[in-house]
Amino acid sequence: KDILVEVGQEVEVGTPLFTYDTTEISNQINAINLEIEGLNNNITSYNSQIQELETQKESAPADLQLEYTTQIQELQISVQQANYDIKSKNAEKAGLTNSLENSTVKSTMAGVVKTINTDDATNEYGNDQPFITILATGDYRVCGKIDEQSLGYGAITEGQPVIIRSRVDESVTWTGVISLIDTENEAKDEGQNYYDDS
Repeated sequence: KDILVEVGQEVEVGTPLFTYDTTEISNQINAINLEIEGLNNNITSYNSQIQELETQKESAPADLQLEYTTQIQELQISVQQANYDIKSKNAEKAGLTNSLENSTVKSTMAGVVKTINTDDATNEYGNDQPFITILATGDYRVCGKIDEQSLGYGAITEGQPVIIRSRVDESVTWTGVISLIDTENEAKDEGQNYYDDS
């Protein structure tokens, strides 16, 4: 229904991003309320009929007692069915009410809105693109492997400032320092370096 952010905007955890159109959900809830009201009216009517039949049964001749009993039991079953239907409708209504209350989608991370896809576009592989993409901000830890030669010549040392360049866009860079060189644990070949948001 509404997009509440724009590309380039900084967001925090809990920032509202967009809202769904809840018109259909509201209409469904109203329809369920009417159905529940109708079922409650039916129960009132059934109970009145049961009470009337029980009164008539007391003064009815013996050969009509079974007929009254059968009618009363049928109405009692109708009451039970109506109560069951009300429970089902209330459960359906609870689900819809929950959807209604969660119709505003909020960010679960801090970052910057990178893209907003309003065209239902797909990527080069035919997969749906996310509606909103947020680039996380904050501190990053980049883990990688170095060879013994670089370490031996002192080319890389703890506390040394570094610049990291984006693989996607070389104009995007991050600055930081080498916080740890682990010479105790043997590096495992995982095929590529990995990046961990910390």
